Amino acid sequence: MEQQEQEVFNKVVEYIKTLPNGTHLSVRDALNHFGIDSLDLPSALNYSVLDEICAAVEKDTDIILDFSAHDDLDEGLPLAMDFYVYHKRLQKAQIISDLLCYGPCPEPDDPVEQRLTISATGRIWFTERVFGPIGDTRYPIGRKIQMSIGKERAYAILSMLADYSESEAPLIYCTDIGSWYMTLTGVDGSKEKLSCSMNGDVFVGDIYLNDFIRARIPIEGLAVFGGGDDNEEDDEEEMP
Repeated sequence: MEQQEQEVFNKVVEYIKTLPNGTHLSVRDALNHFGIDSLDLPSALNYSVLDEICAAVEKDTDIILDFSAHDDLDEGLPLAMDFYVYHKRLQKAQIISDLLCYGPCPEPDDPVEQRLTISATGRIWFTERVFGPIGDTRYPIGRKIQMSIGKERAYAILSMLADYSESEAPLIYCTDIGSWYMTLTGVDGSKEKLSCSMNGDVFVGDIYLNDFIRARIPIEGLAVFGGGDDNEEDDEEEMP
């Protein structure tokens, strides 16, 4: 990389480091901030530049750049690819979804509880228990899944959960449905516990967290906070 390009590269990296959590932009946008046209740079067609920028931003910071919306896509100018800036505030989150409610007795194969753990490393642990034989209160395991969704998608989810915990959203409890219980573990090891009814009303701004999480964790029938997933298709397309 020539000296002039290296200076531009350094400017972009330092600028991205100053951006607030959840900022949506591209490297081209960052260049425009300095009045620079990306097409004037020989590296504009070089995808390795994106890797270098990501590595430089993540070095000695708690920031990750989420390009996951472009996974498996063939695209043009790399510096025009948009991404989200996420700050690491949580090590992990666990969400327990209690699916029991008042009503007819569940069938033996009906799910009664899901446990979902999301790590900043990108690892996912999921366990679903079913009702089982009538009279058996141990609730046998129906499904057990471990997978990796990548640290970009994990950061996105954990960042949104951190925003939700800081939003002081009203927690509405109902008596005829189950509840969710969430434990958030901070980067310093501190823990915060939240709970509410499985009514699905969990938002950060206008982002519906059920669909946000379901779009990033490919597990069928993921309950999370309850509620339907009518917006899932739109969320997969936009990937905020």
